[in-house]
Amino acid sequence: MNRPLRAGFAAAMVFAAPISFAANLIPNPDFTRLLTGWGNDPNARSNIEAVFSTGSPAMPSAHVFSGDTPDGPASIISSCMPATELDSVTLSFNTRIVTGTVHGTVSAYSDAACTNRIDSANTPDVTSAADWTPVATTFDASFPGALSFTVTLEVDQPDGAENVDAYFDHVAFGATD
Repeated sequence: MNRPLRAGFAAAMVFAAPISFAANLIPNPDFTRLLTGWGNDPNARSNIEAVFSTGSPAMPSAHVFSGDTPDGPASIISSCMPATELDSVTLSFNTRIVTGTVHGTVSAYSDAACTNRIDSANTPDVTSAADWTPVATTFDASFPGALSFTVTLEVDQPDGAENVDAYFDHVAFGATD
C-alpha cells in the first residue's frame, strides 16, 4: 500500500451493525445464481462451489476450501466492478468458518478492466465463526485514480493446520452512505 493512502486510511470493523450502501456493486451477492460473477483467485489454490445446505440470511452460499494438496490460502474473487469517485467504501459479508482465518480484501485499479492494481485494503481477520457471523469494514479513504475494484474473500491456514474451509454469503461492497 502506498504511503499517502496508508497514512489516510482508517478502517473500522463492525459486527452485526447495519451498514447503508448507496448501491451494492457486487455481482450475485447471495450466490442465488451459483458462482456467476465470482471465480477462483489465480493467486490461491482453491476449490469453490455453491452449496444449498447453508447460507445467511438464506441458502445458497459459496464454499471455499483447500484442494487435495493444500498450500496456502483459498479464496474467491469477484468480477471487475467499474466505479469512480468512491471516497468512503464499505465491504460486508457473512461467514461461517470450519477451519482457518477469514478476511476480505478490496483491490483498486487505475483502469476500468481491473488490470493495473494501485492499492488494496483488508478487513481485520476473523478467527472464529462456527456460526454465521456478519463482518463489515468501512474504509474512510479515497482511492485516487481508481476506476474499478474487485473483492476477494479469503480463508488462510491457521497455525498447525493444513486445510482451510469456510462459507461466505450476503456480500456487499459500495460507497458508504
